[in-house]
Amino acid sequence: MSGFNSLRIPYTLLYGVNPSVVFGNLAIADDDTYGGLYIDRSVPGGLNYQEDAFDMDLLLQYSVDAGASWVGGSTNTTGGAYPDTSSPLLQTATGLEQTPIPLGTGRLARVTISIPGVVPREAAVGIAGCIYSSDTSHSV
Repeated sequence: MSGFNSLRIPYTLLYGVNPSVVFGNLAIADDDTYGGLYIDRSVPGGLNYQEDAFDMDLLLQYSVDAGASWVGGSTNTTGGAYPDTSSPLLQTATGLEQTPIPLGTGRLARVTISIPGVVPREAAVGIAGCIYSSDTSHSV
């Protein structure tokens, strides 16, 4: 069993016209059936520091043919600081988990993070987190 396999998304600032960045490729172990994305909301300039109306698009994709083709799912997340329902603190993570990961060898995962619209350099949006694969669920 593989346990937990991850690829760190280093702290990155996004700005410009429709800024977008791709992180990957994460090699997925043959017995992993879960995959996901974790975004740290609390980094400087991160989602907790954005207005409630702020939108960020997350696209999590998998390949079962060593990157020749990709499939996956996407979600939209918003800015703003939200209370954590299980503690007196603010939420610190946003995530997306996809299961089952299609079977195959030479499997890879990648994520595209994008922001619609114009983001001035002085208002750059901070992102950090990880892409992961596992043999058990790790929902954020």
